[in-house]
Amino acid sequence: MERICIYVIGDEGREPERIAYLKKYFSELNLQVTYFQPTYKDTLTYAELSRFTKNTHKRLFKNSEKSLVLNFLYLFETLEKQDFDYVLILESDIIFSGNLVEYMEGLKEFLKTNPDGASLGSGCDLIDDSINVDDMSLQITKSNRLRCTDTLLFSKAGSIKIIEFLRDYGAFDEPIDNCIDILLSKNDFKFYWVWPSISIQGSQYGYYASSIQ
Repeated sequence: MERICIYVIGDEGREPERIAYLKKYFSELNLQVTYFQPTYKDTLTYAELSRFTKNTHKRLFKNSEKSLVLNFLYLFETLEKQDFDYVLILESDIIFSGNLVEYMEGLKEFLKTNPDGASLGSGCDLIDDSINVDDMSLQITKSNRLRCTDTLLFSKAGSIKIIEFLRDYGAFDEPIDNCIDILLSKNDFKFYWVWPSISIQGSQYGYYASSIQ
């Protein structure tokens, strides 16, 4: 069985309701989880803000979006030193729509194909035209873009490709999903969307206040 580690990007002190829900959920499934300390829009340092200097985007690049870029950068730097087969990266506002253990068990054959990564969440209801949402049987389609950053699965090899890409990217000028989409457009990165999803974003459905403001 593949070794899958789970990381949640979130801080209990600032997001008590979200983290309390996740801790209860994972405890009931007897799953070990690492809570990764994020940056926030009001904690960014001058040195961190100086990394965002390209400024070629066509709209305001919010500090909340910049903090999300750094959260993923810092997390992938941490993962580079870890030993695992796959890592499941979760944003703190997700709400699970089923049993994660059973869901991952259903992906065993898919994981044997050695994907670099996959979107497992609802991703703001983004859906590929090839997926029949009325059919709740497992559907997996290759994609060259993320389906938001709520619930992402990456192999060790895929995570290494991402951190190497982000290091080479230099001064960021795009939200993190747009940055990674550039990497996914390359033919050597095998990325997929999985249906049905295992989670929704609580902030998109009114369960939590959005942190991207």
